[in-house]
Amino acid sequence: MTIRAKRAVKDIVVNGMSGSKALKKNGYSNSFALKPHKFMQSNQVQKWLMQNYPDDLLSDVGLQALKAMKIHGTGDDFIEIPDHDARYKYWKDIMRARGKLSENVSNTYNQVNYNWDSGGYTPPNNTQSLPQTYKPKRK
Repeated sequence: MTIRAKRAVKDIVVNGMSGSKALKKNGYSNSFALKPHKFMQSNQVQKWLMQNYPDDLLSDVGLQALKAMKIHGTGDDFIEIPDHDARYKYWKDIMRARGKLSENVSNTYNQVNYNWDSGGYTPPNNTQSLPQTYKPKRK
């Protein structure tokens, strides 16, 4: 893996920088920086991550992170409670680093508009040259 790729991965995984910013900072083109998920899911990056962050290491650290606690209260009156925010951030960073969580999530919703006027309905992209549908007026 190239030095600039290692620096970009370090900025993303260790420093928590967004993928686009890390890629731009390390000399990648603007068009490539718009797709950081492709960089993180590339074979070269995934192989490096597997070597440097093996599953057993991530499991050990993950178990510790899942037990993260914080102190709640003031002065003499305080208790330890689970730190759900820290736990979630750790999980999210690891999932993103392993390419299992993408920064670019798109929806698959399609909007359909119908126009029923007096002339009937014609599809907006009438690629099949369909005739307009209409009913004859009553007499």
